[in-house]
Amino acid sequence: MGDKIIRFERGIPGFLEEKEFIYLEAGEGSPFGYLQSVRNEALAFIVVSPFLFFKDYEFALPEEVRARLELETEEDAVVLTIVTLGKEIKDSTANLIGPIVINLKNFKGEQIILEDKRYTTRHRLFQHIPEAIGGE
Repeated sequence: MGDKIIRFERGIPGFLEEKEFIYLEAGEGSPFGYLQSVRNEALAFIVVSPFLFFKDYEFALPEEVRARLELETEEDAVVLTIVTLGKEIKDSTANLIGPIVINLKNFKGEQIILEDKRYTTRHRLFQHIPEAIGGE
């Protein structure tokens, strides 16, 4: 995804005027990355694959989203969630109710809002870290 512009035709909720982003890796071996606005260098979202932290995370992609993104197969899609950093790293959260889906073939993306009561905008990423290293 690195040097490709990802086009969000509908913008991102709260940033509807921002339509183009690039994906930047946070560092070699890091699971995190950034969605950096092409137009506004001050706007970037920290993102991560939710499946690395939440093994049971699942949702059905609405057919209208699948059509807008021109997704032919699930293998063509990557799912990311926006991360909010806490005062301490152990308090960082992921927005599981608003996953970002990107078609890797045409680089169209969309943040969808799920109607699933299991998920919120603030799921703790590091909920299973032992107390000895700062978890609960």
